[in-house]
Amino acid sequence: MGISNTLLERLKSRGIIKEEQKTDKEKEKHVESIITNTTSDHLIYPVVLCPHLRLKSHTCNEVCITKFKCKPFNHDESLDDDLLRMESMYPIPENWYRVGDPNTSRYYYWNPSVGCVSWLPPIHPRFKPYNRKDKEEYKSNVKIWLSKPNMENESKGKRKRINSIDPMDPAAYSDISVGNWSSGLPTKSSAKTGADTTVSGPLFQQRPYPSPGAVLRANKQK
Repeated sequence: MGISNTLLERLKSRGIIKEEQKTDKEKEKHVESIITNTTSDHLIYPVVLCPHLRLKSHTCNEVCITKFKCKPFNHDESLDDDLLRMESMYPIPENWYRVGDPNTSRYYYWNPSVGCVSWLPPIHPRFKPYNRKDKEEYKSNVKIWLSKPNMENESKGKRKRINSIDPMDPAAYSDISVGNWSSGLPTKSSAKTGADTTVSGPLFQQRPYPSPGAVLRANKQK
């Protein structure tokens, strides 16, 4: 398995590989062993492809990981130069780790002892740490979510209401109110202007107009 030049230069800048002490084959084996040993949950944040992740009350376990698998981390290699330049100017201190995020395809920095994360190294002038949400706040959000009405029962009631309506009625496939048998039929008052009042818009846009004879007959019946 070959190693890309970008990754090789990154490991050289950290002092993991020393060209003076290792041959080419030894370097390649050494780099592969480092990648094998460091490809763990500490360097790549596992994002399970679970459809229930949006639920705050759901916590993925081994069953979700086995059934839905994890999202792969596809890092954009075009950002490696900027990443190495930034880390050369602002080195990563001890107790901090660079972690890959599969959702954004970017790296962030994590301190497990403190429990905070950041998109920039801790020495960076614009460093802004983010802490995990408080457990009590999380529990309160879960209680609020559980107190909401059951969406499944609500949908059942809506289906029951729709099934009791004539399928030809527009209320059966939309949110408009249920009409009666005369809804939409022209009335005597609609012949005053000679326009189709069932059409929305200004008066001159209400088409088609009835025939002149129909207008005269409607006016006589008043």
